Amino acid sequence: MVLAGTDVPAVEGTLGGQVTAAGTPSFSSSPLFASQGNGHFEINASSKKDLMGQIGFLLNQYGNGKIANARTSQKEAALQVAERNQIVADAFRDRSGEDFQLLGEVVTDQIIETSERQGFARTLLGVRPLGKGEDAKVPVRKRDAMAFMATVDSKVTAQEIRQAYLYPPLFSIDAYIVIEEGDIQGAPFDLLDAKYQDGLIAMMVREDRILRDLMLAAAPLFNDRVFFGNFNPASLAQMQNQVSSWGAPAANLLIAYDLWQDIISNNDFVNWFDPVHQHELILEGRLGTLLGMQVLTDGFRYEQLRVLEQGEAFVTAPPGNLGMLLEQTPPEAKAIDLAVIGQAARGWFIHSGEGMVVGNARAICFGQRV
Repeated sequence: MVLAGTDVPAVEGTLGGQVTAAGTPSFSSSPLFASQGNGHFEINASSKKDLMGQIGFLLNQYGNGKIANARTSQKEAALQVAERNQIVADAFRDRSGEDFQLLGEVVTDQIIETSERQGFARTLLGVRPLGKGEDAKVPVRKRDAMAFMATVDSKVTAQEIRQAYLYPPLFSIDAYIVIEEGDIQGAPFDLLDAKYQDGLIAMMVREDRILRDLMLAAAPLFNDRVFFGNFNPASLAQMQNQVSSWGAPAANLLIAYDLWQDIISNNDFVNWFDPVHQHELILEGRLGTLLGMQVLTDGFRYEQLRVLEQGEAFVTAPPGNLGMLLEQTPPEAKAIDLAVIGQAARGWFIHSGEGMVVGNARAICFGQRV
């Protein structure tokens, strides 16, 4: 697959899109998947419980790095890696810098797309781009509440709400992606994907970690923490009821991947659950709905891209009730040449400016395995 209007192969959003050394079979030949045409696959299952078990199997395999997002044979994957690495090498050696700049823009576009599909911050919060010269302000729905905002240095600060607007400070989300000359001399791995993952860590993961910090600070202010041994229907109902008791529906359930085993082993959960069948959505961390809440996880990400600690769960109200992510400047790549400081390396500086606020602490309940 290539990106429209370019000769550059698109990087995959989850686990790189290559077969691991374990030798995962391609989707088309695996009994786990059924092709729906146009490159889409659904998980084969004889029942809802079986489907949930298959999702659990995938989570375990991805979580342990045993399989990757494989749609090709090992031979085809190796050819794709060689092709992509050659594109990087050619752009690296382009003296005009135009091809290398274009490659950085492609990587940045893929980071943006993945952040919008998989990022918790951009799923759980409302997202609003700021116009030129527009003040960074968020209207307040409930004034007798506490808001939590990320500061310029991404720390968490609390503010009692007394006015009609919140004014979150703006901060930078930046990525420095560097390719050394030695990297392009026959690297045995997908160099483009590796640098894309570096960008995700610097940008999407940082956004998600900031949101997690905000939610952890806000959650215990009005709602009790819920502790459990095994995640069970009573614990989930307690979390859901605390959020909805303040007048906003509980819309999202964000879970660490290890809680899925508790869910599929409980018959009540199985009866309540409406799973997603399409493989692409599952790999984006969208597992289905439970008691009317969208179930999200970071279990299909590379380990270094995960944000949640094991045993963690958050129930949140809809984005409009929870908070806002303000985009002052969308991510933009600028090619850099480190030869000016005596290094045989090139790369990209990717910069974005934004503000983030959880404006309603009543809209979050936190649960944790003990």
